[in-house]
Amino acid sequence: GATLAARPTLGQRLTRTLVIDVGYFPRAAAPGSVQPRGSVGAGEIRDAIDAALARLDATLDRAVERFGAAAPLLRHPYFGGLTVRQWRRFHRRHAAHHMRQVRERTRQLGG
Repeated sequence: GATLAARPTLGQRLTRTLVIDVGYFPRAAAPGSVQPRGSVGAGEIRDAIDAALARLDATLDRAVERFGAAAPLLRHPYFGGLTVRQWRRFHRRHAAHHMRQVRERTRQLGG
């Protein structure tokens, strides 16, 4: 079956390379649909991220079965269509990026 991915533009490919391959996160606002709402205690964050990544991996495993490993899947607003490998790598880098932010914020608060 077809996926909802669109071919990425040159700008999206460059941004994708910076973030997914290099690990550099430029300052950018998260799209409204994924902006955090409420708060999670510092002790809960790692468990929440681990659980979310496990669910994501299971979903991506099903996507490989349905579309194949090389097919671009859903369209990311900044990167365009990503393959399963790219989605996995992005989400792991993104989680690590936010964990650095949590550690910095915890230090600022004296924790």
